Amino acid sequence: MKAIILAAGRGSRLSKYTSEIPKGLLKFGKYSLIEYQINMFKKLGINDISIVTGYMHKKFKYNEVSYFHNEDYLKTNMVHSLFCASEKLSNQCIVCYSDIIYEEKVLQKLISSECDIGVTVDCDFKDYWKFRLGNDYKSDMESMVIKTGQILSLGKSDPKPDEIDGRYVGLIKFSNKGVEKLNFFYNLFKKRNQKSRFGNRTFEN
Repeated sequence: MKAIILAAGRGSRLSKYTSEIPKGLLKFGKYSLIEYQINMFKKLGINDISIVTGYMHKKFKYNEVSYFHNEDYLKTNMVHSLFCASEKLSNQCIVCYSDIIYEEKVLQKLISSECDIGVTVDCDFKDYWKFRLGNDYKSDMESMVIKTGQILSLGKSDPKPDEIDGRYVGLIKFSNKGVEKLNFFYNLFKKRNQKSRFGNRTFEN
C-alpha cells in the first residue's frame, strides 16, 4: 500500500494564513497537517509516501518521503497533480488532500475496504457547511448521489438538495484494479481532451 498526498494548491481561501506557507504545512496542535497524516500512515504500516508539491514547493522538507512537482499548479487541478506522481500509480494506494484531518479509525476502515475505489464521504456536513458559508453553501458544492453504498452521480455544480447525499472529504483508496481503471480513463480522456459533462470544464480542470 502506498500513499500520495496532494499538496500543490495555494489555498487562496486561507490567504491570510498561506501567504508564506502552503496550507498543508499549517499547524494543527503540535504537528503540521501533512505531518499528522505522515505519522498516521506510518503507524498503520504505510511507508511508501509521496507528496505532490506546487505552491512554495521548497518549503516541504520531510525525510523518507518521495516528492513530485506540479509546475502548472496555478492552472490545473488535483487530478493533474496526482498524475505528476504517475510512477506511483502501479498498484493499490491511498490518495489524500494535504489539508485534512481525520480519525485513525477512518483510515483503518478505508484500508480494509475491499472495493476497487473507496471514497471517504461526510454525510453529516450540512450544519457546519452552513455555519461556514451561510445559506449560500450550495454554491460551493457539487452533486453526490449515493444509493446502497455506491456513488451514482457526482460533479454537477449548484446541485439540488436531493442531489447532495454527502461531501467528499479528500481521502480515497484505489485497489490494484481501481488503479488500472484510473489510469485507463485518465489516459483516454486526456487523448480526447474531453470536457466535463457539467460546467464544460477543460480536461486540465
